[in-house]
Amino acid sequence: CVCGGGCVQLTSLWWGCVFSLTSLCVWGGCVSETVHIHMQQYEVEYLQFAFRWMNNLLMRELPLRCTIRLWDTYQAEPEGFSHFHLYVCAAFLVRWRKEILDQRDFQGLMILLQNLPTMHWGNEEVSVLLAEAYRLKFAFADAPNHYKR
Repeated sequence: CVCGGGCVQLTSLWWGCVFSLTSLCVWGGCVSETVHIHMQQYEVEYLQFAFRWMNNLLMRELPLRCTIRLWDTYQAEPEGFSHFHLYVCAAFLVRWRKEILDQRDFQGLMILLQNLPTMHWGNEEVSVLLAEAYRLKFAFADAPNHYKR
């Protein structure tokens, strides 16, 4: 199972996703407070866009060639998919900061967040995303108080 053992039952998977979404919400506020505040201003909930990120491990957001590269990295991680994926999602959110802040209503934000322009992404873009995720991992993994409010 790619979910770190949480797929045994649907209930376990659901609560794993809820925990990950809650963590991403905290990370969103920590990693990019301006994005977090902007989304709150337009009443965009992380559940409305990031559940798909967690549940499908970004497979619907990235072209297959990028998904394979991303998942290869997940397989190489000592903690596996579930741990590093949260950092990747936080980095993915930060990657779209400018585009998110350019949106001025709920509908525009949701259209963007559910249809991110990654169709032409390749190895270089995924490598940059993974580098940012590693930076976040090493900045926050051993210092959980940095992201508590």
